[in-house]
Amino acid sequence: MTDQEMIAKYGWASQLKVGGYLNIEDAPEQILAKFVQAIGYGMTAWPEGYDSMPNDKEGLKNFAKAAKAKAKTLKAEHVLIPFGMASYGEGGTWLKSQGYVQYHTAISYKGVDFAIHWWGGHDPEMGHRQEDGGVAYRLAKVKIDTEEQLSCLR
Repeated sequence: MTDQEMIAKYGWASQLKVGGYLNIEDAPEQILAKFVQAIGYGMTAWPEGYDSMPNDKEGLKNFAKAAKAKAKTLKAEHVLIPFGMASYGEGGTWLKSQGYVQYHTAISYKGVDFAIHWWGGHDPEMGHRQEDGGVAYRLAKVKIDTEEQLSCLR
């Protein structure tokens, strides 16, 4: 299923409001460029001792704690932090069943910080880089948590 098909099927269209999000395809070009640079050259905070993302609440809690601790040790402009939830809707469940993992990073646009969440693979050697030098991601969303962020996007 393509990203556009998933957006249509699951009602994941951009919601330009505080508490909403902007699909990366709808974001200003500079945000997309910064995001692609971040995931192409950032360091992934995948915690030691985990071959895959846990499925249970306690395992996810421990994984998140370990990922955040690892993120603090990485010396990089962009740190890519994997995260997960114990329960997803139909779309998230399908993505997870296909081996995708959710990630978080932050970028700055017009002096305002934004969190971006997306689905990507877990490849310790390649990260989000593809053999052709491109980057792999699915369904990236720019989170809108404040009025300042919303104003910056308008």
